[in-house]
Amino acid sequence: LALGRYQDALSTLDRALLHRPEDPELYDLKGAVHTADSFSRSQFASTDAAMAAFTRAVELDSTRAHTLFNLGLLHGYREQEGLADSFYQRAIAFDSTLAMAHKKLGLLRRDQGDLQAARSYLIRASRHAPDDAESLFYLGLAQRTLGEFETARRTPQPAAAPNPLSPPAPLPPPSVHPPTPRAPRAPPPAPRRPLL
Repeated sequence: LALGRYQDALSTLDRALLHRPEDPELYDLKGAVHTADSFSRSQFASTDAAMAAFTRAVELDSTRAHTLFNLGLLHGYREQEGLADSFYQRAIAFDSTLAMAHKKLGLLRRDQGDLQAARSYLIRASRHAPDDAESLFYLGLAQRTLGEFETARRTPQPAAAPNPLSPPAPLPPPSVHPPTPRAPRAPPPAPRRPLL
């Protein structure tokens, strides 16, 4: 998988599933491989196989927070924000420390214009992942937009803004860490502060 040999990895997983057809972790892995394969070809919307594998993993074990998060990501790539939101909410219901789900909910709320809710989710994301540059960047931006300039100044900021052209990687099962790109989403323009 780390070498980008996705078809080999899928063949291996299919053989393993013949022996363990009720193993949700194998379906998680299969979903991660299909997602990485789609992303390597820049086909973010071509994720049907990944969606099917993650869905099967959740059917076998509905408490798999990282799998629910991945389903949220895939729905987000398909611009199905309502479904993405639902899966992110379900993910944090099973793992309230899942910073990526809090961050995605914060970004969804920001896109919907609910900056108060966005700030709340981004605060939780930055508490659970204090080194996540993207969460810190958007938290500071939300605080400044809400006029909370002192709070925004105290919020640690990353050295550089996150790259809006790289899509977020799907969250792999705990035992796997495939290299994948990040999702495109341009940050809103920063509000201008009046000169004093």
